Amino acid sequence: MDNRPEIPLDSLLNNPDYNFLQQFSNFFDNDDDDLSPYGECLITCDYLDEEQFAVKYSNNENLTCLSVNIQSLQSKFNEFSEFISQITIKKCKPDIIALQELWTINDADVLSLKGYHQLIFKSRSPKTQGGGVGFYISEKLKFKMRHDLSFFTEKIYESIFIEILLPKSKNIVIGSIYRPNSAYVDMTSTEQLSVFNETLLHTMSLINNENLVAYLLGDFNIDVLKINDHQPTSNYIENVFSMGFLQLITKPTRCINGHASLIDHVLTNDLKNEYNSCIIINRISDHFPIFHVISAKNDKVTQKPVYKRNFCNANVERFNETLRNLYWRDILDCEDPQTCSDSFYSTFIDLFNLHFPLKMFKFNKNFHKKESWFSNGLLTSRSQKIKLCTASIRDPTLFNINAYKMYRNIYNRLLKASKKIYFEEKLSLHKSDLRKTWQTLREATGKLNDKSSIVESLLINNVLSNDKNKMADAFNEHFTSMAGKIAEKIVPTDRPPDLNHKIFNCLFTTSNAQISTDEIVTLVKNLKPKTSLDMNGVSTSLIKKCILSICEPLRHIFNLSFTTGIVPKQFKVAKIIPIFKSGDKNSIDNYRPISLLCSFSKILEKLMANRLTEYIVDNNILSNSQFGFRKGHSTEHPMILFLNKIAESITKKQTTISIFCDLQKAFDTCDHKILETNFQI
Repeated sequence: MDNRPEIPLDSLLNNPDYNFLQQFSNFFDNDDDDLSPYGECLITCDYLDEEQFAVKYSNNENLTCLSVNIQSLQSKFNEFSEFISQITIKKCKPDIIALQELWTINDADVLSLKGYHQLIFKSRSPKTQGGGVGFYISEKLKFKMRHDLSFFTEKIYESIFIEILLPKSKNIVIGSIYRPNSAYVDMTSTEQLSVFNETLLHTMSLINNENLVAYLLGDFNIDVLKINDHQPTSNYIENVFSMGFLQLITKPTRCINGHASLIDHVLTNDLKNEYNSCIIINRISDHFPIFHVISAKNDKVTQKPVYKRNFCNANVERFNETLRNLYWRDILDCEDPQTCSDSFYSTFIDLFNLHFPLKMFKFNKNFHKKESWFSNGLLTSRSQKIKLCTASIRDPTLFNINAYKMYRNIYNRLLKASKKIYFEEKLSLHKSDLRKTWQTLREATGKLNDKSSIVESLLINNVLSNDKNKMADAFNEHFTSMAGKIAEKIVPTDRPPDLNHKIFNCLFTTSNAQISTDEIVTLVKNLKPKTSLDMNGVSTSLIKKCILSICEPLRHIFNLSFTTGIVPKQFKVAKIIPIFKSGDKNSIDNYRPISLLCSFSKILEKLMANRLTEYIVDNNILSNSQFGFRKGHSTEHPMILFLNKIAESITKKQTTISIFCDLQKAFDTCDHKILETNFQI
């Protein structure tokens, strides 16, 4: 093990041997600066700790990228995601994150970063350790893969390329490249470097042929500070310049065991007068992260303010008080359900908007921390850890290094304990709620819920469109016609239904089934206090809190609806949200609808369902084998019945055969007449 002391940053800053531009100037050795590929352009490349970085790049309007040799994303993910979250809070979130040495990725879903698309990556074969490259891209940016540029030869040249689609400026190609520094079978290190250079030059040539602006980031394992002492390095730099690319990182990016090297590069053919980069002082791995500001204006969508209503107890009580003081005489004296509903909605919604107006809320870094379990105490501890880390790098004495390592280990233990306690308590709280339990598990594992309702573009008549009105119309047409299309696929049969026809003494009717206010109040109190909003922004939770103030006009409207058979139009309107299932997000067939019904219509539906259920039960209409959607029945009952049938057959020494199949697939793939005959048997 190399026990040489690490080099203080001050020595790196003041020593020309650790400045690429100075070394290149000696290499170039020409009095005519106009011949230099750098000319008179200004290249900034500073060492910044996290606080300095936040001050300098907060609210930056340009497109930015970060490049990190992570040395196993899975093992470093917690620390890395914490770092990204904190600089995001400080408003200096990178738009593109290029990663090298991802190593093995078992499940990319658990390696998700908030605010970014899912990780895209290329890795080595399962039997080969190390290597791999990938990207995190801001969810506000549109991009496409450039497979034609993403050459990947294990242990020689590993790359992945994307093209950022900028509507108001020229697209930008960005590549994450890793050149391993390990031995390769049947190839010397010189031959390995030669193949890498040839592939890199070919990639640059393809980019130039398309006249594209490109940024190549990564760990090249070529120390360009040796440009004057190492011929392969000199050849590499000359080749890069010959293709019109410049090296923008000028100071060492890896400082370990008394050795400093500049092996993490940013290359670009985007020629301009000023380049702005920085090297972030951080010990996520033994490579410092590199941050670069791309010249193009950032066309991403800025964070929009969120509009919310404040349903605090004080507002709800004032709303209730106003409703209690109303007499509703115009509704109670009316005998037309639609007119009554119009009057009720007009009054209710006006008062609703008055007491719960939409207000704008902006993101506040003081209240929107990284995670719910990340306490203020941990934030303070993290700041102290950063200070000790910075001190151990700027002045790497044995005392400073040990102080940082000791504090880091304690901090990591506290972090894990805090997270464990938070999720244990949350799982215990929701142990009887399966949906919230799964939500908690997804939160704990970091898995993205890609069933998003945000649709950016859609294929409409084989034409890709991002027009919101056209997409809404297309979804409306698709969802309303879906049932009919499915019905057309059902093969008709001549077989009569397996029902014992009964003659009932009475027919189902609602005209004489009067509704009382007590029934409405009891029914509403038994509803789940859901906070999902209907078209008017009203939730079931709010109705439960104010039902005593509005039960009288609702009773009158519901009774009129039952008597006349007319359902008010307000009860027929629902908010439809398309939810992505899987496959191509641009295909409308890959979405299913979620309908947020009118909150008041749910009460009417429950009243009708109760009466219909009572009629069915009283007249013994349902089969004894009907277990679904019945009170006092569950999925356990058909399984018990199934086991009892098997046990009964065994007792009688009969042979039991069970056939389980997907009926839809069976009808799609089999001869319908043969299948129908088998079902009759």
